[in-house]
Amino acid sequence: MTDAIGKNKTAEVGEVGLYRSVVARAILDLFGSLSIASQQDEARAARDEALNFLTADTGGWAQSRKTICEICDLEPSVLRSQVIAILEGQDPPDDARESTFTKLDVARELWAQKKTEAVRAQVARERQAKIVAQRRSVFESKHLEQADELARHTPDREPVKLRYSEMRAIVLEQIKEKPRKFREILHAVGGSDHQVRTLLNNALAKGEIVRSSTFVYSIAPSSSVVAQPEAA
Repeated sequence: MTDAIGKNKTAEVGEVGLYRSVVARAILDLFGSLSIASQQDEARAARDEALNFLTADTGGWAQSRKTICEICDLEPSVLRSQVIAILEGQDPPDDARESTFTKLDVARELWAQKKTEAVRAQVARERQAKIVAQRRSVFESKHLEQADELARHTPDREPVKLRYSEMRAIVLEQIKEKPRKFREILHAVGGSDHQVRTLLNNALAKGEIVRSSTFVYSIAPSSSVVAQPEAA
C-alpha cells in the first residue's frame, strides 16, 4: 500500500509535501468523515470529486492524478489500483483504519453506484450506435435500389473503344472540374459501365479520388493527381 494511504510516517515540507497532502486529502475525503462540509450535498460533492480523482482511468481527473503523483514520487496507477481494491472489499491498512477509513461503507456504496451508472451509460451508447447503424443501412439500401432502378431504365449505349489511359484522363478531368455522380461520369466518358466502375475503384484505392456517402466522386484533398494519360 502506498504511503499516501496510511504509512507516511515522516512529515515532508516543500513542494513534495504539499502535493502529498493533496493526495492524502483526497483519500480522507473519499473514505473519511467530512466534518468540513456543513451540507449533505457538499459532502457528497467532495466525496464524489475524491472518487473521480483517485479512480478515473482517462480524462482530466486521471491526468490530474498523474501530474500530482509524479511530483510527489507516487505511482498513479498503483495508487488507483490500491484505492479500487479497498473499494472492492480489501481491508485498509490497520494503522489508518480508525483515522482515515471511518466512512468506508459510504465510499463503497458510492463506488457501486458509479459502476452501475457506467454500465448503464455503456449500454445506452451501444443501443444508440446500433440504431444509427440500422438507419444508415436502410438509407444505403434505398439509395442502391434507386440507383439500380435508374440503371434498368437507362438505355445501354454502344461503348466507345478507348484505351484505359485515355479514359482515365477524361474521367479525372471531369471530376477535377466538379464533383460528379457515377451516371454523370459515365455519360461524359461514353465508355461501358464496367470500364468506368473499374477505373473509379482503382482511383479510390490509390487515394486519388474520394466518394461521399451520397456516392459523389471528387478529387481527394491531399491528392496530387494530374489528369494526364498514363501508360496503358
